[in-house]
Amino acid sequence: MQKKTLLSIVVCFTMTTLYAQKTESADTLKGQTLDEVVVAQRRKLIKNDIDKLTYDVQHDKTAQTKTTLEILKKIPLVTVDGQENIRVQGSTSFKVYRNGHPDPSLSGQNLKDILKAIPASTIKRIEVIT
Repeated sequence: MQKKTLLSIVVCFTMTTLYAQKTESADTLKGQTLDEVVVAQRRKLIKNDIDKLTYDVQHDKTAQTKTTLEILKKIPLVTVDGQENIRVQGSTSFKVYRNGHPDPSLSGQNLKDILKAIPASTIKRIEVIT
């Protein structure tokens, strides 16, 4: 009886010591010390609210060399076709506001010519109010 008990105890210790002797670490990465870390994030150019979509023109680096009409091609809900006809949500009847007020000079057939003449670098943001 004592031999069976002693034998089972020895077997348990042998198995335990086999697993306990594994001291090698699986992590083989070496540590490095960095002098400086810079975290950069790109600013979102398009902000979609409940009632409007805002395009941040002043933070778009490509807008500095383009016209306002070229920037309109990048805005969702606004399409500019090959003849430079502007549509907002598929419709050609829309109003253009400047600084929150209707601007009669920015309407009609001359709108595309005026938007071609305005540099996009002079605009802060374009809002499409739905």
